[in-house]
Order: sequence, then structure tokens, then C-alpha cells
Amino acid sequence: MNSMIRNEKKDMEQQSAENRIWLMPANPKNYDIEAAFRQYDTIEWKQSYTYEVGDIIYIYVSGTVRQVRYKVEVVETSVKREPSKNGKQFWKDIESQKGFQEVKRMKIRLLEEVDTPELSLNELREQGLKGNIQGAMKLKGDLRKFIELNFSH
Repeated sequence: MNSMIRNEKKDMEQQSAENRIWLMPANPKNYDIEAAFRQYDTIEWKQSYTYEVGDIIYIYVSGTVRQVRYKVEVVETSVKREPSKNGKQFWKDIESQKGFQEVKRMKIRLLEEVDTPELSLNELREQGLKGNIQGAMKLKGDLRKFIELNFSH
């Protein structure tokens, strides 16, 4: 009986961990994430979902890049609404910058950056991605494994 309870607990922990891996888009027309991560290892980002500290997010850069480029970790959620200290110089769209000051934010820390055609939009679709990456989504199954294999950590 004890082993059955342990197995159920292990299954629940694995399921919980799987739900904590995300894919999220970044639009370089609004914010220069590449330049931001060259200067800082931690930046503030819009918290549009119920992310938790420790969640892993893979960031897909849209525009001309069209690849998953970054693996980050959520290090703080519900950041206080004061002017963002690191990053205002990276905003390319003034309206998006103004809106950012009004939304719930989190802090994300860069874990790894890659630049490989293996993580292009077309390849992601070959691995099971449906549609476009319009907002954050939980990563599961083969698509998650495929993305994780292209990062070393």
C-alpha cells in the first residue's frame, strides 16, 4: 500500500513539474530582448499567466528571428508596480512601454541562449506545434522534449 501512495505522489510531482515548463513569444518590434540580455542577466517581463518562481520559460523571438532563442527561469512574481529599473532603453514601441508599466510583472533570469535553425517555427510545427505562438503556452510531450534537447542545461 505504501508503495502505491509513493508512486501516486511521484506521478503528481512529475505532472506538476511538466506543467511548469512554458513557451512564450517575444516581439522584437516592441522590445529588444537580445540587447537586454546582453546587458542584464535578469529582466522584468509581463506576467500574463500564473507563473511560479522556478518555472522554466523558453522564449520564441518572432519577427525576422522566428526561433526559440532563450531559456529563462522565473525568479520573482508579482513585481511591485514601480517604474522598471532595467530595460526602458530596450523598448522600441512607446505605447507598449507605457502599457508595461501598468501590468503585473515578473523577473526572469537568463539561463541559456541558443541560435539554431532546429528551433525555427517550421521545425517546431514539425514537432507538433499547432498554429502560431501568440501567447504563453505550457509545453508538453514531444514538443517539450524537442526544445529541451536543443539546450544544454
